[in-house]
Amino acid sequence: LMKQVFERILDSKRLERCVRKLKLEEESLTWDDVLKAFQTRHQELYDELAQTAKVEAEKIVKKRKKKKDMKPEEVDAIQNEVNAKRSFLLRQMCYLKLLGKKECDLESRWIGKKSNNRCKESLELVRKARLGSHDYNEYPFEDSQVWQLYDRLQRETGRIDFDTMLLLFAENVLSDERLLKQIH
Repeated sequence: LMKQVFERILDSKRLERCVRKLKLEEESLTWDDVLKAFQTRHQELYDELAQTAKVEAEKIVKKRKKKKDMKPEEVDAIQNEVNAKRSFLLRQMCYLKLLGKKECDLESRWIGKKSNNRCKESLELVRKARLGSHDYNEYPFEDSQVWQLYDRLQRETGRIDFDTMLLLFAENVLSDERLLKQIH
């Protein structure tokens, strides 16, 4: 789950860089906004990248699609996966072209080989912060961002860690006055 946190943070950092590079002024821009601006300014390059992203996404997903007798919902799920991969690859390719790079320098920090240590460090930070009854705003922005996104992903996916399970249990017990009366 922490790796997903890092992937989302990496994606948002790429978005910020693209917005700056394209000199887009509006706040809260999305990847759709960035891709539209990129397409408007670099139509031929955008078309080429979009086609490459589509082909690459289909290759990636084809490896998983070995079954011939698929149910309609399985076909839909694979098509959704192709679209998601295509969108991700297109964003990444546009990012690299805008910055004139062959590879993303942010990746080594957020999702590269070194990120396993970063995952462990971040999980330890979250654990210690919870044990000390700390709040997000008591930590540097980047650590706070990781912690908040980690908590949000746990709620969204229903995949909670042991510390969160204990915290939720304690919150539920302490908020139930009937139960508190029985305990005392």
